[in-house]
Amino acid sequence: MAAKKTGLAAFTGTRETSEEGQGEGIAALRTRAKGDTVQMTVRLTREQWERINQLADTEGISFNQLAIHAISKLFEGRGLPKL
Repeated sequence: MAAKKTGLAAFTGTRETSEEGQGEGIAALRTRAKGDTVQMTVRLTREQWERINQLADTEGISFNQLAIHAISKLFEGRGLPKL
C-alpha cells in the first residue's frame, strides 16, 4: 500500500507507478514546458502594455529581458540568487 502523500505532492496530479512499473506519471505525459526554455503568457491592459513597451524601447531591450531583469531584482531584494 502506498504511503499518504504530504506537502506539495498531495496537491499535484502525479500518478503512482504500478507494481509492475507500467504506470506513467503526469510529468511523463506533459507536452509543454519540457525543454530548457519554457513559454509563459502575461496578461496586461493596453495601458500597461504600452508603458512596458516604451520602457523596453528606451532601455533597448526586449520585454522578455526587461521582465527577467525585474524579477531578478525581486529575488536579489529578498536575499536570493539572481536569475
